[in-house]
Amino acid sequence: MTPMLAPLVGDAPTVTFIGLCKNAGKTTAMCRLMEELPGETLALTSVGRDGERTDVVTGTEKPEIWVRAGTLFATARGMLPLCDATLRVEAVTDVMTPLGAVGILRALSDGYIQLAGPSAVSQLGPLSRTFRALGAQRVLIDGAAGRRSLAGVEPGAAAILCVGASVDGGIPAIAAETAHICALFDAPEGDGPALRSALREEEGRYALIPALEGMEIQSMEESLNLLDPSGRRLPAFSVENAFAPALERVRAEKALVEGRLRQAEGTERDGLMACRRSLVERENQLELEARKRLTMSLLRQRESLLAAMEAVGRLDLLLAKARLARRFSCCRPEITKQPRVEAADMVHPEAAAYLGERGGSFTAVSLTLERGTTVITGANMGGKSVSMKSLTLNLLLAQTGFFTFAGAFSAPLFHSVCLICTDRQSVEQGLSSFGAEMSALGAGATGMTPAERLQPTELYPEMATLDCGTCNFGDDIFVNDMPTMRAFGRRMLENHIKPEYECFEIGHLDTVLGMAEKGLVPGAPMHFNFVLGVSGCTPATVGNLDHLVRQIPAGSTWTVTGVGRGAWPMAAAGIIMGGHVRVGFEDNIYLEKGRKAASNGELVAKVVRLARELGREVAAPDEARRLLSLA
Repeated sequence: MTPMLAPLVGDAPTVTFIGLCKNAGKTTAMCRLMEELPGETLALTSVGRDGERTDVVTGTEKPEIWVRAGTLFATARGMLPLCDATLRVEAVTDVMTPLGAVGILRALSDGYIQLAGPSAVSQLGPLSRTFRALGAQRVLIDGAAGRRSLAGVEPGAAAILCVGASVDGGIPAIAAETAHICALFDAPEGDGPALRSALREEEGRYALIPALEGMEIQSMEESLNLLDPSGRRLPAFSVENAFAPALERVRAEKALVEGRLRQAEGTERDGLMACRRSLVERENQLELEARKRLTMSLLRQRESLLAAMEAVGRLDLLLAKARLARRFSCCRPEITKQPRVEAADMVHPEAAAYLGERGGSFTAVSLTLERGTTVITGANMGGKSVSMKSLTLNLLLAQTGFFTFAGAFSAPLFHSVCLICTDRQSVEQGLSSFGAEMSALGAGATGMTPAERLQPTELYPEMATLDCGTCNFGDDIFVNDMPTMRAFGRRMLENHIKPEYECFEIGHLDTVLGMAEKGLVPGAPMHFNFVLGVSGCTPATVGNLDHLVRQIPAGSTWTVTGVGRGAWPMAAAGIIMGGHVRVGFEDNIYLEKGRKAASNGELVAKVVRLARELGREVAAPDEARRLLSLA
């Protein structure tokens, strides 16, 4: 094997393997160096867990750790059953992990081992010294993800920085991150005394940052000493040997028994198992007694502990607010005394994130709310509900001390902010309030009987629309079968309701004319609405409209509805051909190409102008009723 790593580390007594991220190749590099140093007595440990076949966090495969006889390693007690090498316990440390106390073992045969060592850099120095006292010539430390501080575990230590594709899919990003970390390693160490002196000199020249109200954290040294009598200051708690002198003796004896168990057989094993059970019971009893003593001691400091917890919670919330504001470039809201809410370039973060994942973008909204009522109008799917929810969200954020998702935001303080919004709109499904209600109505109508569908006719309207058949409607199928149409027609006859026969294609017209001839639906004078331009139905062309109009009985009236881009050509054709016109946001939201209408009123106003320019006047209500035979 050609040495690759050994020349790099030279005679360094300790080599640490650190990575830019998890699964960057630290364990693989350590195993490679072990192979390149066959004549040395090595000692191994890990900050975290290593050597398992499958990563317990990501579920990915990991390299196993194979050692030669004579290798020393430090691992937690819980890892010992997972090692297949013959082992001898050399020492038991007072380092505790969630997997048990860390012991130092020597491999008496070649085999695989698993490591779960200390979790703090401060514990590695004493561990390395113990390794060397036991004959180790070099210590190898497999670092945890992101533990780059291991590079300075002791003077003369070497560090191998592992860079893997797990960092980023692009080589430039990996190179940039690697260069950044290397620059940090090369940074000169700060002069602590000189820095403190400089700060004292500057103290009189600049105002000091005042303590944050409600976040003063008093010294908890007494409590820390109770929880951590050995002074290791780890971020986790365990009942260590220092809590009870008898614990160290019991744990050491148990480790020896467990070491003998791996080689024992038959009756000897049974005796050792009984001995181990007795030691475990004794250990548990000692730990329980230690916990009771500790609890009573901490109880006397209850008030200071609760105050510290409250202060830490407040500080954590403040930092979370700051991180949120930085991440989304939020603005600091202005709290005013004016009864006016102003939001400029406001966004809804959840909706914006959803659209971004699908290649879209959220159009920022600017709103001003004066005292009284503000009405928001617009087309279906035009963003009315999202605008309301965006404003409510940002207003609540401003009221509770958060930055807002806007370019600028100002508002007074309110006693309460309430959004009454029971609509079923779904940003994820692309549904507006109206669309969601129609979807829910369609779901609820599935399986309804004709009699149930006919209940609105009990209101006895003068006129109602009857869709004249089934058709494709974009990706959906609009179903109106013959039994349903016959039931609708019969009810309209009984309740003297004049139908507007809505036809999406020529087959619908043929169907309703046949039904009228048989007396199944109201007959002359008839009124038709030709809806053209729906995807899956008849295209919006003048030729198609002319063909439909030629088929209706004499004396009938008709309306044309153009959908989408066909709206205005069909409106003009309908006016010229002597018919009537329907417009509205249900069918079209544009006044002209690229320009959305602000309201239905703008669409109606354009039809009025178009009719007058083409020589036709708009009917007054009474005249319209006469034309439709409702008078």
